[in-house]
Amino acid sequence: MKLGQLVICLVLSGCGLWGSNAEDAPPSEISITTSTSDSRDVVIEGDINADLVQRTIRGRLRYVRDCYFAHPPKDRERSHYKFLVRLQIHKGGEAKSVRPIYNSEEDEKILIDVGNCVADIFAATKFPSPRGSRSVEVIYPITFNIQR
Repeated sequence: MKLGQLVICLVLSGCGLWGSNAEDAPPSEISITTSTSDSRDVVIEGDINADLVQRTIRGRLRYVRDCYFAHPPKDRERSHYKFLVRLQIHKGGEAKSVRPIYNSEEDEKILIDVGNCVADIFAATKFPSPRGSRSVEVIYPITFNIQR
């Protein structure tokens, strides 16, 4: 299956990922909450324009949302999923050492595929360059609120 076919398949039918039962149906709406309402949840250590970092991440949220559909959590009964993404931004805006951080081993088992997908998106994202020659560490919360 080619990438274009996969995207169309996910959009039109979910490629069978959601099963055939009504309770297995994809959620009617997913909102992805980031810390835009409470900047205390975001940790940025280093000399960089924090507003530009947050704006860059917010610009990728549609792709983050797609991770939920491409890799549905193994426990779909919950209406709230949260994890952190840790990354380092190096000179030139390159993201390295990107990885998800989970609240518990149970969350990791449920969300590992979603978290890795989100980490891949952030790793491919061009961020603003840090000021000076040192890298910057960012810890950013991702929350999926599911409405069925």
